Amino acid sequence: MNVLVSSQADGSLKHWHATSGKCLHARNDNPENHLFAIDFSPDGAYLATAGRDCHVRLYDESTKSLFMTLKERGDLPGHSNRIFSVKFNPVNSNILFSGGWDNTM
Repeated sequence: MNVLVSSQADGSLKHWHATSGKCLHARNDNPENHLFAIDFSPDGAYLATAGRDCHVRLYDESTKSLFMTLKERGDLPGHSNRIFSVKFNPVNSNILFSGGWDNTM
């Protein structure tokens, strides 16, 4: 199936059938969050999103469900401002990079 995934400024994530233009699936976990970045894991099993709320979210593509939110926790640093880039490592999909307006990766 040829599918295009888009992230929207209204916080929604949409899966489109590229040939027909029909929306196959849509979700909006936080309407106040503007999504700026998305990336698929190398095997296509996971989708990462990031945006205004400083969190990286991971979705299982087979179920289209959110399974993990990455954010600052205790002594572990997170982003303090908007995230504009997420990228899975092409060799090891257990590694995910994010870059934000806070000048951190």
